[in-house]
Amino acid sequence: MSNLIESYTPEWYEQRVGRFTASRLSELLTKPRGKYHPIVLEKVGEILTGQSADNTYMSEEMQRGLELEPLAIKWAERNTGLKMEAESYFKTWDECDAFGATCDRVGMTDDGHKVIVEVKCPKTKTHIEYCCLIESADDLKAVNKDYYWQIVAGAIVHDARHGLFVSFDDRINEDCGLFLLFFEIPEEDIETGKAAITKAVEQRNYLVSTFKNN
Repeated sequence: MSNLIESYTPEWYEQRVGRFTASRLSELLTKPRGKYHPIVLEKVGEILTGQSADNTYMSEEMQRGLELEPLAIKWAERNTGLKMEAESYFKTWDECDAFGATCDRVGMTDDGHKVIVEVKCPKTKTHIEYCCLIESADDLKAVNKDYYWQIVAGAIVHDARHGLFVSFDDRINEDCGLFLLFFEIPEEDIETGKAAITKAVEQRNYLVSTFKNN
């Protein structure tokens, strides 16, 4: 079976059951209060029950973001020259099937480098904050670590080393309504992410085995 699953389809939700995903890598990097991280216990529960713990609720703002994403991508392509895949999809990591990512897009530079693209269509106030506060990858990590590590996670899955953060607000003219941050992902962050994923998967597998053998 292909490991490319179109996003937000029933198959997409099914494939995520029991798997760690890119959007929560930043949580895996935090220190748990107890022996096991809550996400690990959540994934154990999904495997034992076969039921997803994902919150499928879609707010009005989230729906607006999905509707605007194609236009944001179009503007980003025009302003960066990147060639981007037509759709987003869930892909598992070749080195560890228990981890996967649904990147908003995967782009390609003229010289053949993959770029993990993360698109946000936030409230105007938040968009302005991004424009004013983010000038580097470190700034993105400080302003919104979840988005930064989501890009790193996508890079792990797709074997990429570059990221593009896009913030788009169609209520502002194009010069200010589109914010782009292109950056190279430090190798140390790639390795940090891989280590956190590996540990989480090992703990998940141990606990699943323990419960099933009791």
